Amino acid sequence: MKTTSLRLTLLTGLLLLGRTASAQDLATGGDPAGLKRYEGSVLFAKEEERYTSYEFLLSNWTLPDQPEASPYKKKQDLEGAFTRLAYYVPESERGVLEVHRNYLNDLAGDGWEILFSAAGSKELHGNFGYQTRVRQAVKGTQLFEYPNYDDGVAYIAARKSGPDGDTYATVYTFRYTNNGLVGPYENLIKPNHTLVKVDLIKPKGMEQRMVFVNAAKMKSEIGDQGHVSLYGILFDFNKADIKPESSATIAEIAKLLKDDAALKLMVVGHTDNVGTLDFNRSLSSRRALAVVKALVSEHGISAERLHAEGVAFCCPVSSNESQSGRAKNRRVELVRW
Repeated sequence: MKTTSLRLTLLTGLLLLGRTASAQDLATGGDPAGLKRYEGSVLFAKEEERYTSYEFLLSNWTLPDQPEASPYKKKQDLEGAFTRLAYYVPESERGVLEVHRNYLNDLAGDGWEILFSAAGSKELHGNFGYQTRVRQAVKGTQLFEYPNYDDGVAYIAARKSGPDGDTYATVYTFRYTNNGLVGPYENLIKPNHTLVKVDLIKPKGMEQRMVFVNAAKMKSEIGDQGHVSLYGILFDFNKADIKPESSATIAEIAKLLKDDAALKLMVVGHTDNVGTLDFNRSLSSRRALAVVKALVSEHGISAERLHAEGVAFCCPVSSNESQSGRAKNRRVELVRW
């Protein structure tokens, strides 16, 4: 009897997730392949980025042991193509838990591996998703930024493997209770209705389009401007480990120093503004120091000719409001010392 009841529950959940897009959709593009929406939902916003970073949360929020430690015991830092879809459930009786369970059942039935799932204030701490894409707004609104945990909130992190690699998905559901919504959706979204935000991340390598800077070009720019910006030194996301494809640029820095025995350089790390100032200051310093260590250990440059410094996002060369701007701000600069 229990087995039959469970099968009926799962079947009901799967049937409620429909494949047909609502006629009321405000955003274009429809649902992504392989991920249905809750029946009757309205797709009211969609945004995409060709390449960005994403903090894929796999555990609840906990108070970190160290000031710079992550409050999430388990997470995965992803980089790649990003799609966000925001849905509104017009029927007020459709609560968060019901919608959440439907998504959970459908994802599992469609071959997605559920990596983490939680629902309600007892399972999700009130700080869950703080300063991450989980709680970031849909563009132009504060939607999803300030969920009311007492009125219901739920989260799913899932992964699906395919012939072209893995796809990662998060489904963030909560009860909208704010009465002061203004903006493009104020006539659509009413208090006490359920909202769903689906994020899809397809990891891939970044297209490297920055111009390679050789030693002669470095010398010229340092002579004219006192510094040169380098984009050919790459690091893993939120880490100071230099990627192997950076070796050509580091070799050119070594050539620059060997060609001019009197030259001394400050190696300055710069980041975008994703994350706190303290974290990025530490990260940029560690990255600059990693470059100095590589020049000393791999190319025999005297450590006395080099100084590592990190300035986080204090000296942007472009706006951090766009993906392309943030890419320009993530750099290593050589400054005559």
